[in-house]
Amino acid sequence: MAIPAQMAIPAAGKLPKSAPVSNLGFTAAQLAKMTPAARSLTKADLIALQKWGAAGGKGAAPAHLTVADISSLVKASAPTPAAQMALAKKAGKGTTYCCCCSPCCTCTAAAEILPVRSL
Repeated sequence: MAIPAQMAIPAAGKLPKSAPVSNLGFTAAQLAKMTPAARSLTKADLIALQKWGAAGGKGAAPAHLTVADISSLVKASAPTPAAQMALAKKAGKGTTYCCCCSPCCTCTAAAEILPVRSL
C-alpha cells in the first residue's frame, strides 16, 4: 500500500493501541528515515517509549529499541524548516521557528550578542 506524500493526522485517541506507526500520520519520507525496528512499532509502543523518556530513560528502552532506533524516530518526527514556515504563514505571522528541542538552539535563544567594541 502506497502512502501519500501528505497524510491527514488522525484524531487524538481515535486509533487503537495496536495501530502500526505507518497508520499514525507519518509521511512516506518520514517512514523512510526510521529504522526497520522503529517502523515496526505500534501506538502502544510509542506511548511506552514516551513514558520511558519522561521518566529519564532509565533501564532498558521499551520494545528493546537501540539508540539508532530512537534517533531515527526523533529525526523522522522533527519538523522541517519548510513545515515550520508553512505553519508560520498559516498563522499569519513571519518566520518563527520552534527550536527549544535542541540544546544548541536553547543556548542560542538565551544568548545575548553585543557588538564588538574597539578600544
